[in-house]
Amino acid sequence: MLEHQLSKQNDRWHCSACQLDWASKPRNECAGVPVHRYHDRPSNLLTEDELMAQNLKPTADPVATMRVMNAPYYIDLYDRSQAEIAIPDLPPISDRSEGFAHLKTIYQLQRWNLKPGNAQPKGCYWSWRDSEWVYLYDRADCEIDDSRLPPCYDKEAIPPGLKNQEELEKLNRSSKDIPPRACYRHWSSRGLDWVTVLLWHPDDCPWSPQDRYITKTTLRRTYLLSDRWLARLGEPDHRTDNPHHEKWSAMQLYSRQRVEAFLAENAEEYAQWLFERDRYVAIFEQNREAIEAGRSAAVQSRRVARQIELELRRVQQEAERIERRQRLEQLRQEQEAIWEREEPRRAQMAKCLRCVSGCALPNGFLCAIYPMGLEDHQVPCPDFKSRFANEAIGDDRA
Repeated sequence: MLEHQLSKQNDRWHCSACQLDWASKPRNECAGVPVHRYHDRPSNLLTEDELMAQNLKPTADPVATMRVMNAPYYIDLYDRSQAEIAIPDLPPISDRSEGFAHLKTIYQLQRWNLKPGNAQPKGCYWSWRDSEWVYLYDRADCEIDDSRLPPCYDKEAIPPGLKNQEELEKLNRSSKDIPPRACYRHWSSRGLDWVTVLLWHPDDCPWSPQDRYITKTTLRRTYLLSDRWLARLGEPDHRTDNPHHEKWSAMQLYSRQRVEAFLAENAEEYAQWLFERDRYVAIFEQNREAIEAGRSAAVQSRRVARQIELELRRVQQEAERIERRQRLEQLRQEQEAIWEREEPRRAQMAKCLRCVSGCALPNGFLCAIYPMGLEDHQVPCPDFKSRFANEAIGDDRA
């Protein structure tokens, strides 16, 4: 452990070894050599990695150190004049200029299905992440990596007319057992590797429409099939849950190949049906106004009938509600009549709860006219007045 060579100058402590100063005596150890910051160090002082990036290695001990944020917190600095060539036969170091633009790394060569083989590198650069040299090669000197692949192009330079597998499927073309004409590669950030996309020309691929499922609605609108034709077609090939709503009926799906084969077998009859359908459509167009008027009248009549039905239902429900209320009121009056004969106090309590003079408080019930309660000779109360209008009318009539 090195100790600081301290001396006090102008109320600050200065170390002659590391050339740092502090307001109070430091407690950390001394680096033993001058300490620099990254941006304040002399241009001739470089780290070991910076020397290696210039193909140099130090021949003497470090002459200074540099403070960094993370461990090991200090990095040794060497004088560039005290360094020598590290790798004598190293190719030219890339300076990212146009002269090195045509040179590619081994990973970049895979984009064109190339590998260095026996080719010699024409350049290099220092990888700070891996702390090693990355060599650059000329594409013209490299050889094919995978001979099973067709010629590999840049995506922007693909010959016109070539299609990938997905585009061929949209054209109803099959690339099975057909050799591709070309390919291109793109980098996959998910798989961290080059992905090869094969390309074919549609003229080389036979016609092979893929079998897809179509709905009954498509059969009606696109193929113009009626219910009779759908019955002749038979049961659907597949049923699945309705994606639009979980409670709706299952979707009925038909194989497009089977539908087209069925129509091809019945081509003459299908053509006759389309002709007759066109005639029916023409008749409909001629009588469109009358048909629309009849449809509107039918819709209006159904709407009026529905309104009448709803009104009758509402009147019936209102009558049932009034009848139920009268029956409950009759039962209440009969019960209160029994209480008046047998339990006058209980009957009076039921009336007080409906009286406009009574109110409920946190501590109990209070009557505004008789706050101290009713005596026995005051029962039934002569000042009772119901807060319900229909009961008040009934009492007045009584």
